[in-house]
Amino acid sequence: MIAVGKIEVECEYCGDDFMVKQSEKERRTFCSKECQGKWMSENNKGKNHPSWEGGLVTLDCDYCGKEYKAHPYRESRFCSPECYHNWRRESDVNSGENNYSWKERTRKKCEYCGDVFEVIPSEKDKKFCSMECYAKWQSENKTGKKSPSWKGKVGVECEECGEEFQVHPYREEKSNFCSKECQGEWMSENNMGENNPTWKGGNDGYRGNSWPEERKRALKRDGYKCVICGKDKEELGTSLHVHHIVPYRLTKNNSPSNLISLCRKHHNKAEKILNEYEKENYIKIGYFAELNDFLTGDSSD
Repeated sequence: MIAVGKIEVECEYCGDDFMVKQSEKERRTFCSKECQGKWMSENNKGKNHPSWEGGLVTLDCDYCGKEYKAHPYRESRFCSPECYHNWRRESDVNSGENNYSWKERTRKKCEYCGDVFEVIPSEKDKKFCSMECYAKWQSENKTGKKSPSWKGKVGVECEECGEEFQVHPYREEKSNFCSKECQGEWMSENNMGENNPTWKGGNDGYRGNSWPEERKRALKRDGYKCVICGKDKEELGTSLHVHHIVPYRLTKNNSPSNLISLCRKHHNKAEKILNEYEKENYIKIGYFAELNDFLTGDSSD
């Protein structure tokens, strides 16, 4: 069935018929890009090309004198890039004042070392012959009290040793110690244990007199394997952990019902669940529900 508004045209390369819009019949003479490309390679090269100007011409290289061929539309003078660069390097025609980008130079004296150097018009305000001279001048003339932004220093008393030290005014409220040593000593005396703002009652690692035996019972009950992934000490390469479902610091409870055997990976995940609920004053039904889902869930988690 012929589509409405289209006509049948013969491809100029392969002769197959193809459909085109009536408005494209003058422009579309090939059925595909492939046919167009093949026709162009056979009929639109060399002398057959519409921009043909007689082909390559023979020229003599201005540097080495060898003959070479080039298109007439190219104002070529050299047979290769190497000859061109050698000519530029050895000839004065493109150096100094002969260079197309040449700009008149002005001689100036370096304010630091005293050497004379040249500058182009856009660098007329330049005062130093190099970055090294500029940096040395800055270090000698723009530091400390010589700096335009200098505001002096103020004396502050160290909270640990009582000695006075100097700080910039903007650091007066933040600087309490003359050294890291004094800060460390003050922290060890005033910011440890119950004095620490993050204190939660402490943890000395002691789990009561019954802990060693209860820990062994829990491991034996669980078959010396993690209750989540089922791996034992040999597979893990490290000892199993025994986790308190409700933290010991809250209940002092070492009973078997409050203990489970876990590998380090799953112990860390159980502690993470606990810590999230502890932020909200801990004991909530949701904690035990989420912990139960974790303990009975997929061991690959």
